[in-house]
Amino acid sequence: MQFLVEWGAIGALLFLGLLLYGFYAGFLEHVVRARGALDVAALSAGTIIVVLTVHGLVDGTYYHPQPSLYLALGFAIWTLPRRSEAVPAP
Repeated sequence: MQFLVEWGAIGALLFLGLLLYGFYAGFLEHVVRARGALDVAALSAGTIIVVLTVHGLVDGTYYHPQPSLYLALGFAIWTLPRRSEAVPAP
């Protein structure tokens, strides 16, 4: 409801579509197509996204700056492609 009131129907649909696309892309990359060891940082970021979004059902998670920063960082980590196993660590 928060997105709908603030940005109207078109803005709410665009923002929700962006959220769904970001989560779906990370889910495919880190869960469905996962090969080898699981990426703990990416799975932690995905967990943060799910938990804060569920918390947003009863509070203004996407309205307050601190949880919005956590979500932005979580989506940045979640949507990164997996690193190649052949690349040596620096």
